[in-house]
Amino acid sequence: MDKTYPQRRAYLTNKPLVKDLLQEYPALLLTEEISNEMTRLVNIDCTKKVSKFPRLAKSITLLGRCYLKSVKSGPKHDKIKEILHRCDRNIRSSEEDRTEEQNKAGLQLLPLLLRENEEDFVSYTNTSNEFQKIAESVSTPKTIISESTCAIAAESQVVKEGDSVDSLIHLISMFYCVNIEYPRSCNCTFTYVQKEIFEITDNKKVPAKLVTFVTKVASQ
Repeated sequence: MDKTYPQRRAYLTNKPLVKDLLQEYPALLLTEEISNEMTRLVNIDCTKKVSKFPRLAKSITLLGRCYLKSVKSGPKHDKIKEILHRCDRNIRSSEEDRTEEQNKAGLQLLPLLLRENEEDFVSYTNTSNEFQKIAESVSTPKTIISESTCAIAAESQVVKEGDSVDSLIHLISMFYCVNIEYPRSCNCTFTYVQKEIFEITDNKKVPAKLVTFVTKVASQ
C-alpha cells in the first residue's frame, strides 16, 4: 500500500466511486490499512486519536440528558429520549458492552444536539438485516447502527461492518480517501468528528454553534 500510494492518488483524480476504489484496493476495508492511508494523507494515526471517543460519547450522552431536563416535549425531545432509553435498556453487564452502547448513543445524539439532519450522518435499525435496505438511499458515507453492530454505507451499499469505533474510523477516512465534501445538512457534525475526535485541522472557519457545542461537551 505504501508503494502504490502515488498511483492511488492519481487514480482518485478521476473521482471514482467508493465501491470502485475499494474494489481496486480492497485492503482499505481493513481498519489498520485505512488508518495507515490517513497517516499518509494527513499524518494522523486514526487508531490512536479515536481512543478519546468513548470519553466524548459519555459527555455527549450527559448533554442529551440535560436537554431532556430543560426541554419537556417536541420531536427532537422524543428522539433524544428514545436514544437514551435504548442505551440504558441495552447496557449489559460488561464494561465493554456499556462503553459500546454509550458510543452508539453518542453517535446518534451528536447531529441532534447540533440541530442538524441526523439522517445524513447516522441511521438506527433494530436489526442488521435492514442495513442494505437503508443503504440503498445513501449517497455520501454514513453510519448505520443496530442493537448488535454498526456499519458504514456509501453509494447505495454497505461497505463495512464493525463496532462503533471501527465504524467511526472508516466513516471519516472514506471522506478523506475519496475526497468527498461533507453534506451541508450535517457539516457541523462531521466537522466535530474531524476536529475534536481525530484532530484534523484545516483553514475552514468553525461555525459559532460548533464552538459553543464543544464548550458544552467539555463542561460535562
